[in-house]
Amino acid sequence: MIIINSCMVFYADTFSHNWGNAVFAGFNAVVTFWALTAYIGIWHSVQDMVVGLIRWFFVPIKEQQQEAARKKSSWRDALYFGDRQMIYESRPL
Repeated sequence: MIIINSCMVFYADTFSHNWGNAVFAGFNAVVTFWALTAYIGIWHSVQDMVVGLIRWFFVPIKEQQQEAARKKSSWRDALYFGDRQMIYESRPL
């Protein structure tokens, strides 16, 4: 996504004759593409995007697991993990 964004900025800045930003965006696109192919690989980055998209659509429902965990808690769990309900209530929305 960074590569696509840099290419779009390069395209827009080239046609608006903003040469400083165009050179910088083109350099970012080339270096990012080089790093992606050298360190991660094209196939693994595409696979990572597809898996991330699929996991974003299919989120498991964890309500049953949370209720089971509340019923099975003991005083040892409260000492080790703390009071989870108090932690959740103290967080700002």
